[in-house]
Amino acid sequence: GETYTKLDPDSEMVPGQAYWLYTYTEGKTITVSGKTIAATDIPLAADASEGRANFIGNTSNGQIALADVLLLDENGTVHTRPAADPMETGHQADKHACDLTPAGSGCLAHRVIRRWTGSNFDLYEAGTPGDTGSLGPFDGFWVDVYQPGARVRLPNGDSSASAAPATGRNTGPGHGNGKAKGNPHQPWQINLVAQSGKFVDSTNSFGQLEDSEKGLDSHDLVEPRPFGNPYMSLLFTNPEFEPVDWGYTSDFRSLGNSPHREWTFVVKASAGIPEVTLSWTGDLAQHGNARLRDEQTGAIVELLPGSSYSFTMVNGENHFTLLMQ
Repeated sequence: GETYTKLDPDSEMVPGQAYWLYTYTEGKTITVSGKTIAATDIPLAADASEGRANFIGNTSNGQIALADVLLLDENGTVHTRPAADPMETGHQADKHACDLTPAGSGCLAHRVIRRWTGSNFDLYEAGTPGDTGSLGPFDGFWVDVYQPGARVRLPNGDSSASAAPATGRNTGPGHGNGKAKGNPHQPWQINLVAQSGKFVDSTNSFGQLEDSEKGLDSHDLVEPRPFGNPYMSLLFTNPEFEPVDWGYTSDFRSLGNSPHREWTFVVKASAGIPEVTLSWTGDLAQHGNARLRDEQTGAIVELLPGSSYSFTMVNGENHFTLLMQ
């Protein structure tokens, strides 16, 4: 529906519906009794102009690869996530149909899946390198739907599958000693992870791709504002991006003419998160002198495979610059 309804303690949970549980203390165990329902095709609500956010859960006992999540239109035609949000043609050929206002005629559902981690949103975008996460049992995600009659198809979870973790982008572990000379004409990607105890923000990627642009493009993903405390988010702060409510979880550029390029980002955290550790994986060996500069302290750290950098939060925001050479 259009609103939330507060349930009584003896209310029954209805198959196919999602529920929120508001908690005040940690470490509590919730026991749910009943039969497990391995749903396959789940009907979705839609809004043709702005998209309707649908909250969907993995009802199986196993892992579901995000790449295997499919969308069906009202005629039953099956679409992959990229096909459900195709590139436009003509004078807007550089944009996806669901990114237009109003949405293009080919827009069935937005290609981006959003997953709440407990302190921030992880975003997975079909078409950007690293979209290799998975959903564990009882994990939920959001997808924006534009066409009425749409359904989402979840494969049966494979509890024995060695799927990628539910959070994070698979950019590879990095290789070499990080001292190779960078080639500005080659695509590359690096993933940043911010962690403080149990709070992890892991789907933050930057680099350069053949189909990216200097400014904002379809690989630069907007991360929604956290809806509660505590929170911790790593957000890119490219001055060429248009302002948004919270920030961007990725920053991809076009292939450059110079190996000397800079990326800026900020880590935002609520009170009670005193220290954060940054780590990185990906194509580190393509850069001869990749460094991280802490704008609060002036400290400079080399981005080497397996290394990390810890810092103390200052007034809820710490700013950094990545110097890629």
